[in-house]
Amino acid sequence: MKKPLLLSFILSLIFQIFFAQESVNDKAMSLVNSDYFHTYKIEKFSLHTNKTIYFAGEKIWFKAYIAEDDSNTAFTESANIYLNLYDANFKLVLSNLFYAENGKTYGELELPETLENGNYYLQLDTQWNKNFNRQAIFPIQIVDLSDANTVNINQEVLSETINLTKFNEGKESFEIYRSDANNDNAIAFEISSKTKVINKLDNTYGFAVLHREGSLRAMAPIKFNKDKEIYKINFAKNDALDGLNTISIFNDNKEILYSKNFYIYDKNNISLNIIKDEVSEDSLTLNFNLYGNTKMANISVSVLPEETIVYKNQSNIISDYLIKPYIKNDKYNTAMRTINYNEKDLDAITQLEAKNNLFVYNTLTDKNTPYASEGGINLNGKVTTNEKDLSKYKIMLSSPDNKITALTEIDSDRKFQFDKLLLNHPTKYNLSLINEKGKIEKASFYVYNTYVDYRANPNLNIDVNIKEDLKKTDSLNKISKSTDNLKLPEFYGAQQLEEVSLEVYKEKKELALKQQLKNSGILGLSASRVVKPEDTGFNNTLFLTFLQTLPSTNVVYTSDGTPQLVNTRGPRSINDQINPPLAIVWDGAILQDLSILGFIYADEIDYVVLNINGAGYGSNFPNGVLHVVSKNGNNGEKIVAKNKNVKAFDTTFGFIKPKEKYEIPDLVFSSQRTIDNFSTIDWVPNFNIEPNADNFLKINRRDYDNLKLIINGITEDGKPIYKEQIIKLSSN
Repeated sequence: MKKPLLLSFILSLIFQIFFAQESVNDKAMSLVNSDYFHTYKIEKFSLHTNKTIYFAGEKIWFKAYIAEDDSNTAFTESANIYLNLYDANFKLVLSNLFYAENGKTYGELELPETLENGNYYLQLDTQWNKNFNRQAIFPIQIVDLSDANTVNINQEVLSETINLTKFNEGKESFEIYRSDANNDNAIAFEISSKTKVINKLDNTYGFAVLHREGSLRAMAPIKFNKDKEIYKINFAKNDALDGLNTISIFNDNKEILYSKNFYIYDKNNISLNIIKDEVSEDSLTLNFNLYGNTKMANISVSVLPEETIVYKNQSNIISDYLIKPYIKNDKYNTAMRTINYNEKDLDAITQLEAKNNLFVYNTLTDKNTPYASEGGINLNGKVTTNEKDLSKYKIMLSSPDNKITALTEIDSDRKFQFDKLLLNHPTKYNLSLINEKGKIEKASFYVYNTYVDYRANPNLNIDVNIKEDLKKTDSLNKISKSTDNLKLPEFYGAQQLEEVSLEVYKEKKELALKQQLKNSGILGLSASRVVKPEDTGFNNTLFLTFLQTLPSTNVVYTSDGTPQLVNTRGPRSINDQINPPLAIVWDGAILQDLSILGFIYADEIDYVVLNINGAGYGSNFPNGVLHVVSKNGNNGEKIVAKNKNVKAFDTTFGFIKPKEKYEIPDLVFSSQRTIDNFSTIDWVPNFNIEPNADNFLKINRRDYDNLKLIINGITEDGKPIYKEQIIKLSSN
């Protein structure tokens, strides 16, 4: 009888354990599926500018990084990135659109010359981010050179001392401490509780949840026992996120008992070394070596004089990604603290400045995320044609400038729409009506607009805590009389130049251009006039309209409608023809069929060279010659006439295309001191680094011996990189 009784007891115990475990699992799943936690992909942003103090009228050169919140890897669902500029009163000044590829974009933002001295704010934003209102605000200072005597460039950056006495540890129901773990793959924590609280929880289950703003990473069950003082839990290191992490304790009724933040990041897991390689008179080649990582990195580099005063370290990609998005404000200047990483300090900041709502997105549902990601711009229009049935017709959009060809349907109202176009602005595009056989039919088009859904807020919509923090920082830079007698630089041309000096400058520029054209085989340049259409104001017109602006010439038409460019200087002898036609040489080949001139736009032309007498060509061009140098060039091949039924349009909106190389602003410096203090030597927005290999980058040094490099970047697997380094060449 004892064996059956023993077996019955064991089975009963097994069933009790099984059902208890099942109940815990059910409660755990119920908590996981509660409104506390979400699975949204949320963006976060970092902005690297070439400096942080600018002159009105100058360009901001920038690189923007857009990452997925949890992984720090590239956020690829938003291609449309907006860089907005707000003034000291948080009013919108301007908003520009840039195209992000693989979570990165770069470009230039031209500051209006009318901006007054003061503090301004750059904001990175997307349409998708409007669902979450994730703040990405980057302060800059703008100086108006016309009012230089009232400029105060203060290098001080607000940074409060961390006051650990503000902690009221123990007032809550629990306390959580990080402890040493023997396992290199785990992070260990100890949880202690108050006696009164644990008595109420005795013999119940709770859960320690590792998360960040409700993005759940791991969960550990806790069996509460009134006689147990310390509960030890381990989380896998892979479950913890780089930067801020939160541990929240729940009871079995899904009620929060306690939460605490921790800063978890191994600053030694990646190392970027920079080695001088080759030095020339005006350039420097650096060797970038990336250790501790197996993935490629992409970086941006600002090259400044060592004595620069135009760069305040108020932001870097480590603070932007790992801590600033999760705290109420940044009065402790986390950017500076992440350079000399102190885990205790950053732990304290995450606790002192934690947001009141650690589950900030727990009120969101699918119905409350009305803003969709944008991947281009839309274009709407209407077609007019004599064709009555357009059900089998399509509208074709083509743009050689943007390398786009797209087709779309026509609705019953003869309207059409193109979605997700990657159109740069300003550029051109063509529209045509295509029949079912693929041929172009006669039609005209009316384009309503090119648009996106995103609209920048007219007033910067930011958390009141952040706004107050920014105002405190602004107080350091209030306009005041300059006391150091430091003369600011001026834009080239802003000062009054003597007329003779200006003419000499123009003559030198024209001589350099004529030498360039001479090298391409154009003769008689000393007796020619060189004109660049984009300098005349007629670059957005037909080429024939531009030709009407040339001196001593006129455009006439033959009986069959073919245009001719004629010489109006008058006959040189009694036997010469009145108003004879000039020869037109197009990219080195004589243009025979002049009818194609009616389908060419002036902005397709780089230069025209008008040799009204044909000097240098003997009897080849007795009536004069017009050389046309197109931007694309055709290497002497026959020019193909454009179809008259293809209608050309100028963009009214689109992506701003970045320049390939940094351009030095036309600033005139009054002394070497101002050059050292205010200039940017070079800017590299997009450089890839292969891990554990040599990566050579050539930068300008412009005769400087001591350079300051500001580097931000990210690896493919989401490891942020920030480094400041002084390069000294004087010893070489």
